[in-house]
Amino acid sequence: MYCFWWGLRNLSSLGSNLQTSTYFWENCFAVFISIYGLLLFLYFIGNAQTFMQMATEKAANKAKKLEKIEKIESWMARNHLPANMKEPIINCIRQRLKENKDLDMDKLISHLSKDLITEIKHHLCLPLLKKVPILENQGDQNLLERICESLKPKYYCEDSYILREGEPLTVMLFIMQGSVWCFKTSNDENVEGTISDGVDHQSIEKFELYGEELLEWRLNHYPSHKKSLPTSTKTVKTHSKVEAFALTANDLKHLVPMHT
Repeated sequence: MYCFWWGLRNLSSLGSNLQTSTYFWENCFAVFISIYGLLLFLYFIGNAQTFMQMATEKAANKAKKLEKIEKIESWMARNHLPANMKEPIINCIRQRLKENKDLDMDKLISHLSKDLITEIKHHLCLPLLKKVPILENQGDQNLLERICESLKPKYYCEDSYILREGEPLTVMLFIMQGSVWCFKTSNDENVEGTISDGVDHQSIEKFELYGEELLEWRLNHYPSHKKSLPTSTKTVKTHSKVEAFALTANDLKHLVPMHT
């Protein structure tokens, strides 16, 4: 036992200052002190490592949350939302983050409450609707609000087709972010997929709309033509990532009464 203690004392710094005689129980006590000290040290190291890992993860999560809050503020600034809407939106997103929900920041509006989404649609889309010539003479504020409430958020990737020339016009788009190309040509596009020279094209940017002919079709619609949709006179293709609100023809049928 004395030899065992001598070897253990030279391998470990714990209890190395304990000088024992050859008495058996004295050496047992020294070995116990050394091994118990080693176990306590390992326990401390394990807890310290766990604490550091948790602190690192907490700091990383906090940084991600701050980054998301900055993206929210940037998104609100790009859409020119009023100051009184900023705090409710941030509080709603913070609540989602507390629930440990994985938020897709590219589809931010889908994570907001129903009331906030409705308020945002009224703020962003009502001014656009009021600019549509056929609605200027309507004077029906309730109709405009019902149209806004029926809008659905849509997201399109870069260089993707939304509508093609000659196909039924099934949707009216309110562009919130990004830009789209509207072009009319008998040859459509060249092989590389870019707009050919000489094509009559138009760029629609943020806070603009496309497809107001859908409203004209419904407001001037008669029962004998109830199954025919207007035809898209242009091909609509995204130039960049696009965030928009969409009003479909089916939703419009339930919102606008048919003329008789």
